[in-house]
Amino acid sequence: MKSEGKSRLVVGAGADINVEQWGNGKLTQVGFFRATMHVQEVSLFKNFFLLCDAYDSLHFLVWRESDKSLTLLAKDYEPVNVYAAGIIGRGGTMSFVCHDDRQNAQFFQYAPS
Repeated sequence: MKSEGKSRLVVGAGADINVEQWGNGKLTQVGFFRATMHVQEVSLFKNFFLLCDAYDSLHFLVWRESDKSLTLLAKDYEPVNVYAAGIIGRGGTMSFVCHDDRQNAQFFQYAPS
């Protein structure tokens, strides 16, 4: 991930998403998010993250460089079993597509006012 001219490494393990920075010959954790799911896939678009899980659907996060935080912006409160997900950015809106256990493609949209 590249944010404000700084390169970061994003690492997902279980319920944890870590943002790491390389410096002085080692990786240092600069941010993290603990999800309420077992993260199956992480998709990145600019400084936005889409997390998906086979049982707990989607979580949408933003990385804020100013305070080095990952913040939950939205999640699916009616979870479906998700096998794959992706982000579509168009204009000022963010859309997400996911493939569920019933072989449907579902679309979600994030458009804050």
